[in-house]
Parts: sequence; C-alpha cells; structure tokens
Amino acid sequence: MLIKLITCDVPVGLRVEFSEAQGAWQAISDTRGFVCQFGGFSANRAHILSLWESRQAYASFMSSSHDDVAGKNQQHRFYNSIRIDLFSEILRMPGTDIDSIAGALSRAMHLRIADCSVQKAKQPHFVEVQKDVWHPGMVASGMQAGSFAQHTTDSNRFLVASLWASEEAHRKYVQDTFPRLYERAAPRDDLADIAGEFLQLEYGWTLRPSTGLVKAT
Repeated sequence: MLIKLITCDVPVGLRVEFSEAQGAWQAISDTRGFVCQFGGFSANRAHILSLWESRQAYASFMSSSHDDVAGKNQQHRFYNSIRIDLFSEILRMPGTDIDSIAGALSRAMHLRIADCSVQKAKQPHFVEVQKDVWHPGMVASGMQAGSFAQHTTDSNRFLVASLWASEEAHRKYVQDTFPRLYERAAPRDDLADIAGEFLQLEYGWTLRPSTGLVKAT
C-alpha cells in the first residue's frame, strides 16, 4: 500500500474554505485502487493521509483525474504552502477488533502521526521493535488501527500513523503504557529526529470507496 502524506500551511482565516475544498475530493472515492483518505488540523497546518492499493494505482490517478478535481475545487487558493511525501507500507497494524485503517474510520476520532528519521545502521532494530513492541502495546491500549511505512525516496524516514477513538484513550496510552514500551524499544538509540502530531479528524475530509463520505457515529 502507498501512503501519501499531504501537509498544508493554512491561514486561520481560510480554514472554512480549505475544508470545503477538501470535501470536494469525494469525487475520487470511486477511483480504481483508492483505499481511503482522512486528516485534520493541528495548529496552522492541515495533515491529510491518502491511501492507495499500490504506487501504480496512485500514478494512474495522478495522470488522470487528479488535476481535474484540483482545478475545480481551487484548493491552492486556501493554503500558503504544501508538502507531499510518499511512503510505502511495511507493516499493517490492525487493532483489537478492526482489521484496517479504512475499517476504523467509521469509529476513529483522532489521528496520531509520527514522522521518524532513523539512523541507517539502526533501521533493522527500529523496524523490529515496531512489529514486536510498539504495535502490540498500542493495540493493548486501544489503538483502533494503524500503519507503519518507509519513505519512497528517503529510506531513513519512517511514518507511524495510528487511529484512536478519543483523546482520552490516547492520553491514557501515553501516560500508562508508553513509558514501559519506550524502555523496551529504546528508540533513543535509533532516532536521529522525530516530529509528531495528534489531531482530531475532520469528518468532511474522510473518504472510503465503499461509502464515499464517512459520517461521525
């Protein structure tokens, strides 16, 4: 699976217009190979994840309908800058009773993103503890679903994306479980840098191909 991370700097006064334009991307919900799309605001930035079955499916979309939708919604008028990063999934992270990110979107309220720069020599260990320590620990703490992926052009960058039912559930994980997992995983020895965001999902941005817009429950 390919994960597209879109980061936009959005002036506070243009949030409504940006959100309306983001909602117009529902036009891509029936595109072949599209998995789901979701995101939200953190301070003055919008973070959006768009998931595709393969890089080929994403490339086909970009060469066909992408420019038509972007031209119609004029979203570029409502942000100061945009950054696009592509990641290839190396570990799908099911939750306790939800198999995938797309399946979790009807319940999830919050998204945690961790963009990690990992020392090259430490990458095998970083990947191993993500599978054996972090994923099981997050599931036991109520994570609904997530994904662990590596940047397609910068092999030192990894993305951890996880969905949570509430801010309280994530806070409980950070306070009660995270310290123990941190000691076991010892990420201080692996990481060169890390940037994290925790944000509330904007449901007008959330898409799945089977249902189109996903409504809050």
